[in-house]
Amino acid sequence: MTTLDVTLFSQWLNAYSGGDRQLQSFYRSRFRPQFRHSFEEWLLTRPMTNRRAPLSPIALPSYSRGVNQEAARFEAEADGYFKRGNYANDISDAFVQSTVILALALFIGGVVQAFSALWLRMTLLGIATLSVLLGLARIISLPALRLTL
Repeated sequence: MTTLDVTLFSQWLNAYSGGDRQLQSFYRSRFRPQFRHSFEEWLLTRPMTNRRAPLSPIALPSYSRGVNQEAARFEAEADGYFKRGNYANDISDAFVQSTVILALALFIGGVVQAFSALWLRMTLLGIATLSVLLGLARIISLPALRLTL
């Protein structure tokens, strides 16, 4: 928005220096309302004759304050979306982790049949049981899904 303001103001200055009132009016009518306020305030300082006047409307505190407030509002809104996105990503990662743990339990439970040694089968079955319990505990600890349509 600042680039737009600077561009239109520069074109207005070119029209002003060329004495083209119609072109000045054209560019002035396309100023954003926020910039128009600063422009009018700048004109009141008599910038063409007053050496102490601000160099442009953009140099006025009223312009900077409005732009900075708007930018801060958008930044805060973006931060909120980013934090919610990270939170959702963390939850989805935890669900994937739980799925992998449960898949490990299924794999180990299936492999148990391939061994004939009882102690090895019992050990693998114990590991599979622990994996199931760990996966379920992980899923239970996650927040409930809220489906929105």
